[in-house]
Amino acid sequence: MTVSTNELFELLQASDDFKELSPELLIELAKSMRLVELKGGDTFLREGDPADSLFLLVSGRLRVHRTDKDGNKLMYNEVLPGDCVGETNMILHKKRTADLSATRDSIVAILDYSQYEELVKRYPVEINRAFSAAIYRELRHERHIGRRRRAQSLYLLPIHQSIDTQQFADQLKLAMGREGKTEIISEQDFDTVFQLGKLLDEKERSNDFLIIIGDGTLSDVQRAFFEHADQLVLLADGMEEMALSEAEKTLANHENFPLIRRHLVLVYQTDIHLCGDRVAWNQERNAERVYPIKHREIRDYERLARFILEKAVGLVLGGGGARGFAHLGVLRAFEESNIPVDIIGGNSMGALIGASYVAGIPREIIHQEILKHSKKGMKLTVPVVSLMSNSKLAGAFQDALGDTLVQNLWTPFFATACNLSDADTKVIDSGPLWRAVLASNSPAGLLPPVVVDGNLLVDGAILENVPVAAMRQKLSTPLERRRGNGLVIAVDVDVKGRFAVNEQLDEISPWQKVKSHFSKTTDTLPGIVDILMQVAHVGGLSQRDYTKRSADIYLEVPLSNFKMMDYKKAESIIEAGYQFALAEIDRLKEQVHQ
Repeated sequence: MTVSTNELFELLQASDDFKELSPELLIELAKSMRLVELKGGDTFLREGDPADSLFLLVSGRLRVHRTDKDGNKLMYNEVLPGDCVGETNMILHKKRTADLSATRDSIVAILDYSQYEELVKRYPVEINRAFSAAIYRELRHERHIGRRRRAQSLYLLPIHQSIDTQQFADQLKLAMGREGKTEIISEQDFDTVFQLGKLLDEKERSNDFLIIIGDGTLSDVQRAFFEHADQLVLLADGMEEMALSEAEKTLANHENFPLIRRHLVLVYQTDIHLCGDRVAWNQERNAERVYPIKHREIRDYERLARFILEKAVGLVLGGGGARGFAHLGVLRAFEESNIPVDIIGGNSMGALIGASYVAGIPREIIHQEILKHSKKGMKLTVPVVSLMSNSKLAGAFQDALGDTLVQNLWTPFFATACNLSDADTKVIDSGPLWRAVLASNSPAGLLPPVVVDGNLLVDGAILENVPVAAMRQKLSTPLERRRGNGLVIAVDVDVKGRFAVNEQLDEISPWQKVKSHFSKTTDTLPGIVDILMQVAHVGGLSQRDYTKRSADIYLEVPLSNFKMMDYKKAESIIEAGYQFALAEIDRLKEQVHQ
């Protein structure tokens, strides 16, 4: 282990916490630190341990993580060379709040509390100022842990011989090159395995991203590649068998394996619309996501790059009856302006529009298909479970969406519903697409609940009409649990109008309702359907302020001139959504391409 005082001095000088210190003090600080070597997979600190030191990562990678009540690892920030961690708990005499493990061989410089006290005695003003500022930034969540001072390394591992890894790497480099300097590395670039670590470190310092080509053999060099990588990208031929390869089985036992982000890519040589079953492919692999890619379709590689780099765009489509046709106008504006959409989630009408869109129905005719099938209507039934039967609606959704499964869609999709059994939001991301849409479009009391695994599902607007929280969860991963994973664009088409009657009334009787129906005045009293529809939306409307805060971009389309049942005005509603989105395009582009 050879790390000079000068090297530590340069790291400290570049850090946010210590860059304001004088050169003299930085040298003394560097001399006061002791060095510790870690192997990949070693746990350096454990939650609950006394916080009697701070540390500076000199080289390698560390991962902050905790263990939940079920024994599952919850991954948080990544620590990169130059990051300083632990000073707040050390000074405040608190215990460690999380575990810290090395994801590759690493060197850590440690400042013990006793050494800190000695420095305070000699340099009280500078030390107190620097550490007070560091604590202030941490308490205000202004720390920049994991800032990319070095390249992210991706290790491509082919699990089928038919995969052309070099071609895949070339396409991925094109996609990632738009986000930063990217270089492809292969075994041919090194004479011996002993050169590898040093040369990879040099490559990381001069690039933003490294794409490391694997060959599936797990030779000494290939193992070293894996141990140096930050993320593992498994490359499968989507038309081949799903069984684990020998290389996958071997890596699953590696001590680094639980701490590294893992992706599964299904590569297709032919132009197909639906991909293989994501759930089945991932059953034994437990990758954070499964991505279908046409081998020469650059847009698919760009989507993969955005997910890998935590810049994916999630589009959330809210419910609102006929007003939901405005989503089609928003989608048109996005297409014309090249705003990418990497995953779509929706509730109620938003789920129907989103499902139709990702299922491949041409956007220009989606409203025609919906209107055609809606003519089949709903029929009254014996009002024991609901006022109406959903048999005709279910048939209409089946006719429109066919036998497609959610997990086979090329663009990731989910619908949300309110789970009456558990009193929470159910995210439906697998199973028949038509059934997911039906559950999301079943207002409680008006239509019967859709039964899934014994749970009773109804329209999700009761809890959240624009399911931003669900999209946040979808964009996060087990290894990256924080808000910054991608961009959430929420489209709200609901209208919060006053639901009231004439102040002179003190009750609503059936006779008054019938009388108002035939009255020439516009002061019509609400009936049971109106009341049930209002009940279905009141929860979502009450959550609107929270939804606005939770989304990165919140588009509230002005649709107060249209009623919830104005299906005959579909084209006018689409145009309203289109014009509104066009006016927002510059703001959208600025945030999407940040």
